[in-house]
Amino acid sequence: MLTPRLRSRAAGSGEDRLHQLAVELVATDRWVREMWLSNGDMARLFERAVLADAEGWPDCFALVNGISANRGSVWSLDEARELLGYQPRDDVYGGTTFPMAQ
Repeated sequence: MLTPRLRSRAAGSGEDRLHQLAVELVATDRWVREMWLSNGDMARLFERAVLADAEGWPDCFALVNGISANRGSVWSLDEARELLGYQPRDDVYGGTTFPMAQ
């Protein structure tokens, strides 16, 4: 469903423009969901970053993606897992994906 702002952008421009706006909205929604980071996963990522042992890092810093375990995401968590030991638990599409620590 288009928001009133998007609908006003399409007003008077025909069905083709309205369709194009809908396609853009769906693509934007998917992109935003794929890079979602829950509050819990953000806290876990921050903790791992603070406690990580940088001794074996190739540089004196690490640049990693910080997202939750969102199904279908094209963003890689390989470096965050390898360098920080980060294991996200949440998924924007389904809540928790891994058992919570007890």
